[in-house]
Amino acid sequence: MNAISRSTKPAKRARAETAPFVINVVLPIKGHPVLVDDAINSIAKEIDAGTINRLIVVNDGCSYLETLQSLGAWQLILGDKIRVGHYINGGLSAARNRGIEHALACDPDLDAIFLLDADNMLAPDAGATMQAMLANHPRADWFYPDFDFFGQQGHYITERDYNLLFHAQVNLCEAGSLVRRRILDAGVRFDEGMRQGYEDWDFWLSAAQKGFRGHSVAQPLQLYRKRPVSMLSESHDADAALRQHIVNKHQWLFNVPKMLALESQLFPRFAVIEGSTGIAYLQTDPMQAQEITLDELERMIMAHLADPYANHAPPYVVFLRDGVSARLRAASMLHSFFWNTERRRARGEAGTDFDLFYLESSDAGHRIATNAHNDDRLADGVALDLITLRRLLDESETGDLLRLDHLPSPFNAAGWSVDLEKMVPLNLVAESAQELMRRFMLRLSRSRYLPAVDMQWEWRQVGGAVDKSRSVHIPRRAADGGVVFPLLKQAGTQDVGFVLPIFDFGGVEKVVASIAREFAENGYRCHLFVISDRPIHPDDWTLKSFSTINWMADSSAIDWTGQEFVGTAEPRLQTH
Repeated sequence: MNAISRSTKPAKRARAETAPFVINVVLPIKGHPVLVDDAINSIAKEIDAGTINRLIVVNDGCSYLETLQSLGAWQLILGDKIRVGHYINGGLSAARNRGIEHALACDPDLDAIFLLDADNMLAPDAGATMQAMLANHPRADWFYPDFDFFGQQGHYITERDYNLLFHAQVNLCEAGSLVRRRILDAGVRFDEGMRQGYEDWDFWLSAAQKGFRGHSVAQPLQLYRKRPVSMLSESHDADAALRQHIVNKHQWLFNVPKMLALESQLFPRFAVIEGSTGIAYLQTDPMQAQEITLDELERMIMAHLADPYANHAPPYVVFLRDGVSARLRAASMLHSFFWNTERRRARGEAGTDFDLFYLESSDAGHRIATNAHNDDRLADGVALDLITLRRLLDESETGDLLRLDHLPSPFNAAGWSVDLEKMVPLNLVAESAQELMRRFMLRLSRSRYLPAVDMQWEWRQVGGAVDKSRSVHIPRRAADGGVVFPLLKQAGTQDVGFVLPIFDFGGVEKVVASIAREFAENGYRCHLFVISDRPIHPDDWTLKSFSTINWMADSSAIDWTGQEFVGTAEPRLQTH
């Protein structure tokens, strides 16, 4: 292993002017003797322009004579503006880490480094762009570019607004990015045990764990050479194992409460229109809703339909007759309603356009019934997803939309209902959920934003960007694919769930209620989950300690005739 070598000859290229930021490029080399000249030549142009300070080359055990000859020639040309280190092969992560250490050691006033692979090239004027990024975005910690490929042609955009939720779904940031020194000073380095790929994803998540955040350059900083066989293509072949390694290593991020909080901050799951107030509510947790006008919701939805990779809209739209949420909140069932709404849409029948919901008053106790059809009156709630909404706009005639609030409906709908003990009946003079839906759908069908939906907003293809409607699916990955209960954690409060197949007057239920009371009195939030569609018949006191009361309304939960395990039959319950 050799230390960084220095040329004794003076540099033949002088910086045109002193750049305000000191940027070094780190270039690992292993097995690209024919390509490395292109990479170094592109860097030399930026050094000559005065925007890049120095090139740090790490020869990671490349055995080709041409590599040594090329590096020797470039040392004669660039002089002290290039430093070359020769090492026994340690892998890409080790090579980058060595380059980082050399870059810090060579220039104590270093501001940032750019990581370039030897088969790629800096884009024209990339150094000037880096200088502008550092100057104009002082709070950003690293800057990731768009992709322009050569060899195999391609032009891809990346995520325009960096966010941690989508970075958990896919690596948003190419290794060829500009990294501020403060990330390196915090000790963030590449994992040298990761030699099959995705080490750059791990690097960025490690930086994010320490509170650092990325920023989109929205243009290329490098020209990316795309070849049929590369380390990246091999990484894709090993995708499942590498992803699992990432998940296991970054449990600070890949857990349900963290992902749910990230989703709620920027990508609320539901848009709720209740009554004729002209107001919509954006929410993941129904107890933490944000008010917007229907005009704002219309614009949000149309912007998402026009460019789903740049604009978010809630993936579920729910319409409620006035007073529904207050009744459900009083019965501690508001979370359960939205949870079941999403579960029904996620597991719904093929071809179902939307779900109808009925809120009934009963003296028999609490009851939930799925796939109930009520032809006597219009629905108290309607739920549909954005995919269905777009299809209804595309395929439905205005006449069909006008008949949304008529029975029988021209659309394929499934119904369900909840009976609440001693509930004050809803005012049926208030507009039904179908009427509210009809009015809003007609608004969208006549929207002034409609021409934007069919326009092309990016000339580059979608590559590293993520469809914003995927936001709801990312927390599910941390829950083994199940629909995540829409309850945000409260600081300093712990949650306890009690799961029962039935909740009646039996001794087990009273024991559970007593335990819940003790937990609640000691500051816990308690939640009751009944995993069947059997009615709840509570005493007056047994439900008071539960912050939420929830049904997994699946009749198969109490059907114990499923596949046997060691001689005992399992329930037929579908857990997701």
